[in-house]
Amino acid sequence: MSRKKRHMAIGICFAYYNIKGILKDVYDPVTENFDFTKIDQYDYRQWLSMQGAPQWLVDSVIVRFFYTGTFAQTFTTVFRPSVSGW
Repeated sequence: MSRKKRHMAIGICFAYYNIKGILKDVYDPVTENFDFTKIDQYDYRQWLSMQGAPQWLVDSVIVRFFYTGTFAQTFTTVFRPSVSGW
């Protein structure tokens, strides 16, 4: 498989498990709102695993990059990271 196709496959897999998890755990169809506080107790990689993501994806560069850039520096207190950012 070419590098370009491999990267596209990883990106599609990454998007799939994130969207699947958000629709399952975060989105409330009754209120039509997203409540990320519902998953604050989970590490992002743990949460992806809970969605059925394969270990190779959980350990991938794209997940580490997304996790570090999005969640690792967002704090509700000095010591408690927050997925929701609030």
